Amino acid sequence: MTGSSRDASRHGQHEGRDMQEILSGMVAVLDQFVLFREAALDPELKQLLDRQHRFMLEHYHLTLESFAAGRKPHRDTQAYLIPNLPPVKFGTSPAAPSAPIAQPSELTDKGIAGYALGLLKSQASLLAMTSLELAHPVCRRVVAAQVPDYIEMAYEAFLYLNGRGWYQVPALPDAEAQRIASSFAPQPRPAGASGR
Repeated sequence: MTGSSRDASRHGQHEGRDMQEILSGMVAVLDQFVLFREAALDPELKQLLDRQHRFMLEHYHLTLESFAAGRKPHRDTQAYLIPNLPPVKFGTSPAAPSAPIAQPSELTDKGIAGYALGLLKSQASLLAMTSLELAHPVCRRVVAAQVPDYIEMAYEAFLYLNGRGWYQVPALPDAEAQRIASSFAPQPRPAGASGR
């Protein structure tokens, strides 16, 4: 075995490739958000894109810093919080069919928000998957800590779409929810066991 396993600034080759994929993915999402911002018409969507872009850019810098320096970045990652959390609208109604656009001028706020949602979900999956493969403890923690933030940002994009009827959620009937819940039970306690 060459090198010291205690050298905290060292990275494995597989980890290097994963970090390259993570950082490249972050750059791609950030670049797309810049393009989306230019094309968006709704001021609320523009604010959402700006807010999320600022947050992701800061986390890109922290991720790059942790990998380049091999140590904890100058500050901890922060949690992303949706500023105004509207309720989910359940139910469906007839909607116009979707079709691919033929030229950039046909891009709509619905499309932009949908693309943002897809990118955020993909990045959350990538971060979760690669954090399980990172050997460097600091890089692993920095990357893993961002997964809930990308989930939250994706949820915010979903709420934007849902609030406008662009991402409809059929309601689960109460009887079906109860049937599912009642098909599971707590683990039986052995005789003589106390507490939980």
